[in-house]
Amino acid sequence: MSSPALTRFAAAASLALLLTACAGARPSASDVSPTSPGANAVSTSSPSIVAPPTVPAATDQAVPTTPPSQSANFLAGLRYSCGGADFPIEIFDVPERAEDSSDPPAAVLRGDLMLFGTATWWLIHRAPTTAEYVGKNQYGTYWDLVAEIQNGSWRATGYGDCMMRAVVPDATVATWWIRTADWPSSDDRTLRATVRDECPKTVAERMLDPIVRSDASRIVIILSTEPVPTPHPHCGYTSPKEQLARVTIHLDEPVGDRDLFDGETQPLRNAHTPSDPIAWCCG
Repeated sequence: MSSPALTRFAAAASLALLLTACAGARPSASDVSPTSPGANAVSTSSPSIVAPPTVPAATDQAVPTTPPSQSANFLAGLRYSCGGADFPIEIFDVPERAEDSSDPPAAVLRGDLMLFGTATWWLIHRAPTTAEYVGKNQYGTYWDLVAEIQNGSWRATGYGDCMMRAVVPDATVATWWIRTADWPSSDDRTLRATVRDECPKTVAERMLDPIVRSDASRIVIILSTEPVPTPHPHCGYTSPKEQLARVTIHLDEPVGDRDLFDGETQPLRNAHTPSDPIAWCCG
């Protein structure tokens, strides 16, 4: 593991916390409809997100809660990435054990990398000279590995802790949570969320339809926005307070006693717990 070719081992583990989560100044309230939904949106009627009043008003309609997936995994169809290739989250429903494969790059998985205690691997991308895998060890930690042909042999050219993030095509996935003061009661159909966005003054104009998945015990929501053209006068990380905005999400059924989760990361993040911002890029 000491080969200089293993360039990504520490990269994912040393991702810096860029901002401190803090309560943003609350803008005044005005309704904003989302733009066209992303490819993974599961809405069955015309949903909307209500945002604060620094943006034009629009229609306020309900965001339906999707019934449980027919798959064993109620998140089936959602896509995640460790920073490289993206993959459907339900691949983890069944162990693939790619380390036992006769495919030549799989031999890399049977080497010294077992020091991570990885129990099983899944192949998520394969090309003639590269292969990418995601692994999960007995402690529930996910790992990412890229193997490439170098000097005629397959070698691990990058591996490390996988900080798995949701992928919505042609969109930016936003972090959100619900403040303690805004936590809904069991009969509420409205969620008042705090959204961390690079350009909060424009967030309401760029919101896409929420991706909402639920089962008997959980409601998972992924919020995404249209990407911001650069340069833009309202973007940047100069002031942490300026990175927070309030939006309101409407559900078509009560929250009940189900837990609420932000589906931006996997494992899922409890929406009652603010989190520090995560630096994550393209691997």
